[in-house]
Amino acid sequence: MYAKNSRRKAKAGSVQVSDRRGYLRIIFTHGGKRHFMATGLPNTPLNRKLAQETAFQIQRDIEYGEFDPTYQKYKPQSALTTVDDATPLPTAMPTLPDLWSQYLEVRKPGKSPSTVRMYGWVANHLERCPHKSPNDAQAVFDWLSGHVPAESTQRVLTQLSACCKWARKSGLLDSNPFDGMAAEIIVKKTGTEEEEINPFTQEERDRIIAAFKENRYYKYYANTKL
Repeated sequence: MYAKNSRRKAKAGSVQVSDRRGYLRIIFTHGGKRHFMATGLPNTPLNRKLAQETAFQIQRDIEYGEFDPTYQKYKPQSALTTVDDATPLPTAMPTLPDLWSQYLEVRKPGKSPSTVRMYGWVANHLERCPHKSPNDAQAVFDWLSGHVPAESTQRVLTQLSACCKWARKSGLLDSNPFDGMAAEIIVKKTGTEEEEINPFTQEERDRIIAAFKENRYYKYYANTKL
């Protein structure tokens, strides 16, 4: 137990480790404000132990009047932010392939084989694109416009916008850099209704499936039956 002194102590248990969409965060109140620590750590037993150790350190510092208002003492394990609502900010920006992979874990269950195949198709484009950061959204837009047909570019941008919208709500991003980009792509509709529903020729389909088979991360998409 801590020795008694004149310093005012916080209530026990005021610093807590919680789960937010599969990731750990630390929540506490200090100076009349609510603090949220987005650790960026997935909720695993080992990571929860690490987060709890940081929580104990914060608890101890608050109780003994040694809390560091600059938060430097609690880095590099995580970064703190003080806000008035319950939206934590990410400590480091994940790559687009990482965000897409996490997004699929949420979206993929229960989807049709064709939708799952489309998710893999987007993942393939992200692997090919040399620009991996959400901060490079314009560069991703330019690369897609120069390497992918307009209709496909529009679809990829639409999916990336949905992914980043989810990431923002999940506390992984603080904005959606792809918001509205898909609308900037002009697609000329020249095919029949059937062609619009099935935009890939058999040859294109076979090339996509072949690309999945050669990729060690996405080869399981090639085994999805129609």
